[in-house]
Amino acid sequence: MAKKESGPGRPQGGQLLLQKGTGPSDEEVLTTSPEKNKETRSTDASAAESALTAQAAEPSASKPFPIVGIGASAGGLEAFTAFLKALPADTGMAFVLIQHMDPTHESMLNRLLAKDTAMNVTQIVDGMDVEPNRVYVIAPNTEATIRGGLLKLMIRPTGSIRHTPIDTFLCSLAEDQKTKAIGIILSGIGSDGTKGLQAIKAEGGITFAQDEASAKYPAMPLTAVAAGCVDLVLPPERLARELARLIRHPYLEIAAEAVAPETSPVENGGLRKIFRLLRTATGVDFANYKQTTVRRRIARRMLVRRCDTLPDYAKYVGEHPDEVKALFEDALIHVTGFFRDPGAFEYLKTSVFPQIFSLLEPGEPVRIWVPGCSRGEEVHSIAMALSEFLGDSAAQTRIQIFATDISDKDIQKARAAVYSESLTADLSREQLRRFFTKIEGGYQIIKELRELCVFARHDVTRDPPFSRMDLISCRNLLIYFTTPLQRKVLGYFHYALKPTGFLLLGKSESVGAAPALFSLSDRRANVYTRVMSPGQVVTEFRAAAEPEFKTMAPAAALLQPPAFDLRKEAERIVLERYAPPALVVDPSLQVLFFQGDTSPFLKPALGEASFSLLKLARPDLMLQIRAAVQKAKRSGAARRENVCFKRDGESILVDVEVVPIAGRLTKDSDFVVLFQNLRRQVPDKKQRSKVERISRSSEQAKEIQQLERELVATQENLRALVEDQEAASEELRAANEEILSSNEELQSTNEELETAKEELQSSNEELTTLNDELQSRNLELTQTAGELNNLLNTVEVPIVILGADRRIRRFTPSAAKLLNLIAADAGRPIGQIRSNLDLPDLDQMASGVIRTERPVEAEVRDQNGYWYLLRMRPYRIGNDEVEGLLISISDINDAKQLSSAIVGAMGESLLVLDSQLRVVSANRAFYQIFQVKHEETENRSLYELGQGQWNIPRLRELLERVVREKNEIINFEVEQEFPKIGRKTMLLNARELHQEGLGLQKVLLAIEDITARKRAEAELYLSKRELQMLSARLLVSAENEKKNLARELHDAFGQKLALLNLRLAEIALLIPAQPDVAAEKLRNCQEEFGNVAREIQDFARVLHPATLREMGLAAALRAECKSYASQNGTVVNFSAENIPKDLPEEIGLCLYRVTQEALQNIWKHAESKKVDVTVKASDQAIDLKVEDFGKGFDVESAKPREGLGLISMQERVRLVGGSLVFKSKAAHGTVVEALIPLKKDSDESPASSAGR
Repeated sequence: MAKKESGPGRPQGGQLLLQKGTGPSDEEVLTTSPEKNKETRSTDASAAESALTAQAAEPSASKPFPIVGIGASAGGLEAFTAFLKALPADTGMAFVLIQHMDPTHESMLNRLLAKDTAMNVTQIVDGMDVEPNRVYVIAPNTEATIRGGLLKLMIRPTGSIRHTPIDTFLCSLAEDQKTKAIGIILSGIGSDGTKGLQAIKAEGGITFAQDEASAKYPAMPLTAVAAGCVDLVLPPERLARELARLIRHPYLEIAAEAVAPETSPVENGGLRKIFRLLRTATGVDFANYKQTTVRRRIARRMLVRRCDTLPDYAKYVGEHPDEVKALFEDALIHVTGFFRDPGAFEYLKTSVFPQIFSLLEPGEPVRIWVPGCSRGEEVHSIAMALSEFLGDSAAQTRIQIFATDISDKDIQKARAAVYSESLTADLSREQLRRFFTKIEGGYQIIKELRELCVFARHDVTRDPPFSRMDLISCRNLLIYFTTPLQRKVLGYFHYALKPTGFLLLGKSESVGAAPALFSLSDRRANVYTRVMSPGQVVTEFRAAAEPEFKTMAPAAALLQPPAFDLRKEAERIVLERYAPPALVVDPSLQVLFFQGDTSPFLKPALGEASFSLLKLARPDLMLQIRAAVQKAKRSGAARRENVCFKRDGESILVDVEVVPIAGRLTKDSDFVVLFQNLRRQVPDKKQRSKVERISRSSEQAKEIQQLERELVATQENLRALVEDQEAASEELRAANEEILSSNEELQSTNEELETAKEELQSSNEELTTLNDELQSRNLELTQTAGELNNLLNTVEVPIVILGADRRIRRFTPSAAKLLNLIAADAGRPIGQIRSNLDLPDLDQMASGVIRTERPVEAEVRDQNGYWYLLRMRPYRIGNDEVEGLLISISDINDAKQLSSAIVGAMGESLLVLDSQLRVVSANRAFYQIFQVKHEETENRSLYELGQGQWNIPRLRELLERVVREKNEIINFEVEQEFPKIGRKTMLLNARELHQEGLGLQKVLLAIEDITARKRAEAELYLSKRELQMLSARLLVSAENEKKNLARELHDAFGQKLALLNLRLAEIALLIPAQPDVAAEKLRNCQEEFGNVAREIQDFARVLHPATLREMGLAAALRAECKSYASQNGTVVNFSAENIPKDLPEEIGLCLYRVTQEALQNIWKHAESKKVDVTVKASDQAIDLKVEDFGKGFDVESAKPREGLGLISMQERVRLVGGSLVFKSKAAHGTVVEALIPLKKDSDESPASSAGR
């Protein structure tokens, strides 16, 4: 029995299901098959529902949550939309929609679905984490799986690999989520999803399908229902409600438990009663099956039937016989597949089969037994593997494969050997071509392979086993038996196998219950060999159950309606021959109906009823009738006279005539068989006298005569048969040659057609999905168009929409008033419209926008001189190509007047020139600065103004470039002598003012008087020269400071170190003779070294403050103030606020040096006994103040004799962008304040400082 190794198997034709249950409302259809459940529900359903709901709890976010995989194809968008609309947004589940999509088109599915649910709808991205209360939609041209709660994407397979994205995801969902997996199949074409639902059900998950009435294309859900793997069949809306109710039901937690809960004695009694009812009705005893699995299946039926306790359900089962059958079928799940665990089948072909055939006697058949065969995939996989192993010799090998199960339904389906396309998806094209025949809705195993397999109902736990088996394949069946039952079944297998036989088990099974009976042959394939065991292993077998006799269906021919009135035609033939007894047969001699009393000629045989004339006719007549029919088939009517037969010990003669009906002699003709001239046999006179002379009492003579006549008739029949056989053989040989030739051609054509059909079907599904999306998109567009119309009719801004052909498409009412438009103008070219605006080149302007794809703005006036701003912008749709343009018109009259007033009020001179550089207008500042009049300026060339001061060759060249090349003039200086105002330096800037599409071109010339600025720049230059000189002096001072430093190091430390060196040499001489004196002097040297070290540290601190680098500005300044106070006996108050830790090093060092220099100046000049040092920081700047209370000085009088200390402080602060201020007054002390910005001032733009 083929099962999924990673999930539950199925005992005896089914599989006990570890899964969650459902409990639909009273009006819902609960089914595990296409048939509706007609059973009446319990009257206390509402009470049970209330009790179950009271026990339910909201799903915890910390617990694992169910993941719902939803498969859909054609018509699926409509179904899933209805499903989402009816689904609450807080179910605690995650939903993954797998839809057949066109791989070449971008999907709009997530956007379409987002409108119908409050949940977040997301297109799947590789590696995405699954979260509850979210909807995930597969991306086009991909297949999705789930591993560890993460969604994985892979590129859709190409070529000959069949695309089954729903099966792919649902199978991975079952493997990853186990009992938390839920599968739903909605509308679609084909069979994708059936295999995935089987996997989910095998792992204990719940499965649903859309009902046929609500599905636009019901093929996919119907295929899943027919496979028996669907728990609930409902419309999408009720599926959503059932799913929402299910998540809050306690059975969901029961399904996830690993063991069955403890039961009370009352519940155990109910369980025993249920087992007894099952055993009585089906012959299967579930008492020895694993109770956890059985209890879960019973719990699911309790949920379906609204029964709260086991006794209640046991009572219900006892009162409703149909529920016994439903429970039995519900405990059996059909999870199987072709060539599951390919490694095991490869081991069969490479190791097991060769050993089996090497030990066979000539003519001995191969015998294989597959118990728990389910629907036959495992059996037929073994048959295919054996056929592949034997190759061309398969036809000459005797093969017997016995397949058994306890499910009659499974046996029937396995015997029919018809499988959907999804169940055969894992097979190769070669296997499909070689071992299957394509039929409507799927594939059927070829007749040659079906004839190798014998199917029968058989309970492996009770019925006697088969015998002399070469191989037993029992996979994923033993794991559902208790250990004693496993031991018993393994004993049966040991009895059934030959001494050299093999046992194949599932991956999770072993022979641990009976280890002495089998030895391991291959661990990976889980194949065992029989071990010779002393003594008899199997001691008793139960007698086989009595066979069940079932009503046979009537012959197919009786059910076929005749192409014409057969009975009347037959009656006509009979009446023409004076109505003798007759009967009508078809070409295969099946009796269609009788005419007259045919009882003298017919004698039905014992056993199974049959309508075959060869079985109905008396033995003496059978050959004669058959010969007559054969002759009638060849040559028309046939007649046999004096046909003798026995009746009641008496010899009777009859004439038999066979006539084709309506004279139609074809292969499919029916025949009338007439029995004429019925009479007793009377010997003639010659014969009678001859016999009397020999012996009147001799009965032997009569018998001899009768035998002679029968012999003659037999010889005639034999000759006829031989002739018929030879003719038929010749025809068959010729036909066989034609059939073989045609078969090859048809097979090749069929493969091509199958491939084309699959491609067309896939394309059709994708196109249907795409069409659904387009329909939804079309609805969106209709809504958008309506909204756009309402917007255009409501907005008060004049707007006109033109197409790429510059024809009017839409416009607002205010645009109609301004441009003189009416409704009939829609579709007219914009160039034909005569508007109220002074805009004669509107069409040319629109053409330029479409051609250049650049927006255009223009200031226009109406007939009353009112100003508007007209904007033209191209708009794009889809492929980023310009589809038209949008014209909007804004009222700028007030702004225009205001801007004119502003320009007139500007202090900078402005001139507006035309393309000939003639003055169009000038502002008030120009007239005031240059002291000229309007008539001296407007409509005159720029070069003619004044005394020709602007007639400069370089300026001419620059202005011509502005007009011709659209260049700009930036900061061009002109220094001239102007009438009335004298010599001035002017800074000129110019740029083009061009209104595209109007043919208008102007130049704006700005003139700025920078005479004062130039003077200031000259003064600044002189200041810079002075600073440079000061810098040179600073360099000289620095060099002198270095010399002083070298001298101080030499004078202060050199002599002391030299003296210490001499003393150490002296000590070295005293150590041997006067160690005490040497030790005393050594201690004195140590004290001297300490003093020198401290002096060096103080000197180093003055040169470079290590505290500043290590501890920051505040700590360094505090240390400096403390040192100053201790050295000079001065009170120093230091405070620091909000000093940032990331203060730039150059700012910290600057402030530290300024403080040092200020303190040094106080010590030298101020004679102050108190000093305040304060440093504060804000987001923008840091402020340092050093204040003394000494004698002070006059700042103005001290500037000419500033020393290098003050200059050094000023330069340090300036280099970091700050400012230094001295405040002092005689007898009132001095304040030195340094303010340094923490951020550079970016307010001053380059444009404003360019001319300074």
